[in-house]
Amino acid sequence: KEIRNFRTIALLDENTLLLGGYDQLLRYDLKTGISRKINLQHQDWGIKNNQLYNISVQKNKRFYLATAFGVLLADEQGKIFADYGKSLTQTADKQAYALWVSNDRSVWVGTGNGLYHFAASGKILHHYNSKNGLTGDRVASITPDKNNHLWIATFTGLSYLDLNNFEIKNFTKEDGLPDNEFNHGSSLLTADGEIILGTVNGFVKLNPAEVVQYTRANTSLNISKIEVGNSKEEKTLMAFSGAETDRIAVDKQYNYARIKLSLDPLDFQQKTVYEYKVQGIHSEWIKMGNNPVVYLDNYKKGLYHLEIRAITGQGTKDILTKNITLEVDEYFHKTIWFYIALLGLFFILILMYLLIYIKRNQKIVAIRQHIAQDLHDEIGSYLTGINMNIELMQQKKGMETEQIETIQSLGKKALTSLRDSLWSLDIKSDNGLQFWDRVKTMAAETYGPLDIPFSINGIPEMEKFNLTMLEKNYLLYAIKECITNSLKYGNKKQVALKWELKNRLHQITISNGINEAAVPNKNGQGTYNISSRMKKIRGDVKFFPSNEIYTVVLQLNFIK
Repeated sequence: KEIRNFRTIALLDENTLLLGGYDQLLRYDLKTGISRKINLQHQDWGIKNNQLYNISVQKNKRFYLATAFGVLLADEQGKIFADYGKSLTQTADKQAYALWVSNDRSVWVGTGNGLYHFAASGKILHHYNSKNGLTGDRVASITPDKNNHLWIATFTGLSYLDLNNFEIKNFTKEDGLPDNEFNHGSSLLTADGEIILGTVNGFVKLNPAEVVQYTRANTSLNISKIEVGNSKEEKTLMAFSGAETDRIAVDKQYNYARIKLSLDPLDFQQKTVYEYKVQGIHSEWIKMGNNPVVYLDNYKKGLYHLEIRAITGQGTKDILTKNITLEVDEYFHKTIWFYIALLGLFFILILMYLLIYIKRNQKIVAIRQHIAQDLHDEIGSYLTGINMNIELMQQKKGMETEQIETIQSLGKKALTSLRDSLWSLDIKSDNGLQFWDRVKTMAAETYGPLDIPFSINGIPEMEKFNLTMLEKNYLLYAIKECITNSLKYGNKKQVALKWELKNRLHQITISNGINEAAVPNKNGQGTYNISSRMKKIRGDVKFFPSNEIYTVVLQLNFIK
């Protein structure tokens, strides 16, 4: 009545049984029929699903317990003397289904992740699972024979472990077992040395000495096909069964290699698990499953050591390995030299940026100095004239009206000069159309009050011609000087301003009739100022006095 889901039984002494259940451990007295619950003094005992699977009693009446949280060494009072597997972290590794204690007091434990071998101190000495030869990972029972061998029954077959050399040999249904899945704790070593094991499909009795002598045909792992390619093409390097090679070369025009494998004999092909790893690239084995194909993508130039193994499930001797040297070439853009060149180009670009930045700043400084000089020269001269006229007004009485007119005129000129300088700084006016509109305004403000007829013409798509701040400023002052000269030396009958395109060369022409009493001096200050400003912006100027018409041609070589 005290126990449910009965799991295991062991004889503690001639009068006492240990009964292991799903969540309890009982001490049962055969004489009285009285049972007593043993409460194990362990932090994990007593929680739900203790799952006690196996008991192994020692001569000193201590016993080992295979539980859901490892193997415990305890006594009938529940005291714990050792906890094997407490350093393991994964649930499958700690889940103990079977155990066997050898004469040296080391403990072999069957878990959800293969077979663990612990020293008496608890140190892990060996670990075997399907990756290194065991027929399966979940162990159902461990049975020692009389020849220092262990028979490990799993959920996927039966393994034989030779404790002399730790060689593993496996047996499955194909070798005569009634089934590959064995039951927990369903094992017995008979007095005459035979072993009886229970599967989900009946029992099997075997003579260990005879079964060990059973041999199979040797298996081999071969490369059946090698393909290399890229997104556009694929090339087969070799395609025949049983081909032997220890070196594969991948040319730089290909960015992947595909290696197909086969087993001989092919009977093991479907149940074999294939893995590979490349030294220096993979720290763990990469599983291929049952499809034996290795994919190698986008490796850098160099030599790589590729290791392939096939775990046939037949034992340690049938874990087949093949070592291949992989030689990869690559395009220049994947080499270290490309990155060095790229880094050098990066530094050159930074240097060019700094040089451009410095030159730009120098140019800005030059523009500032130029505009400051213009403001100083023109506005300064106008303000000086205003000051002088104010002094004359104070000294000469009766001439106030004339002096006030002069002051007003100088003030207007100072404001106009200031406005022109500020207009030059405006980035919105950095094209030919905005510039020509400014010239129209300046001509209208100059000729309009004097009733002097004037015409001004441009060319199509002037907004496409860009002008720098310096070019705008110098060109505007040059035209302004031409307009001033047209008033000084012209007959004030007609002034024409044209922006023309002749022989793919842009030019601005200012022409007017010459006053008979005032012929412009080619070496005068006005013409010098015009020539000087045009040279500073890579332009040119020509003066043509002929047929009572005076023409100034400004060649804009800086506009393409």
